[in-house]
Amino acid sequence: MAGRAALLLVSIALTAVDPSVFAAPPGSDWQKHDEKEAKPAVQSDSKWETLNRQPVKSWENPVSGHSKVSEHLSNLGENYCILGKYDEAKPLFQQALALDEKAFGPNHVDVARDLHNLAGLYQAQRRYSEAEPLYKRCLSIRQRDYGPEHLLVAESLTNLARLYQDEGYAVKAEPLFKRVIAIYESSLGPNNPLLADALDSYSKLLRKERRTAEADRLDRRAKAIWSEQ
Repeated sequence: MAGRAALLLVSIALTAVDPSVFAAPPGSDWQKHDEKEAKPAVQSDSKWETLNRQPVKSWENPVSGHSKVSEHLSNLGENYCILGKYDEAKPLFQQALALDEKAFGPNHVDVARDLHNLAGLYQAQRRYSEAEPLYKRCLSIRQRDYGPEHLLVAESLTNLARLYQDEGYAVKAEPLFKRVIAIYESSLGPNNPLLADALDSYSKLLRKERRTAEADRLDRRAKAIWSEQ
């Protein structure tokens, strides 16, 4: 679990953070990023936090365009999470969630993004009981808005499955991993790296349950996909 707490989530990684740019690239997943890789790149410039926080202060009471504030808060929170600064990230994610819920209501896709971020933070801190309802709520919103076979639904299922895996609930995690694999096979084909990642995660679960033959079969398939990339 110590590895996942540092590497942890939706699914799509950021390999370095440019200090001159406050936002993480669209679709980046801080939950899977290694803190040791990112820390030197960000902390080499002492102006990084100032550059990030200044826009938030200037938008504290926006008359319109609140979503720009929310997006900035989320990006800043993600960058803090990359550094392992969860205490700094948490209020940013909470503020983004509050803004989006007020503007759009509790079941908007932007709210789902905020729930995803906050749940990932709690999971990284091993606060599983707090992460689970947020992941479930995020999944519910995405399934309703995008349909059950969407890639963002697969991301949410993966997050929840890994949460259960961390808690030792293999019986809960396994059907979710199976569903993720089915979605990726249907949507992306048999040779996509995301499918390989899902196969690898499922194989780890099976191996821990001493289902070695099944795990080996999934490992071979995942490695075959990665070898073609």
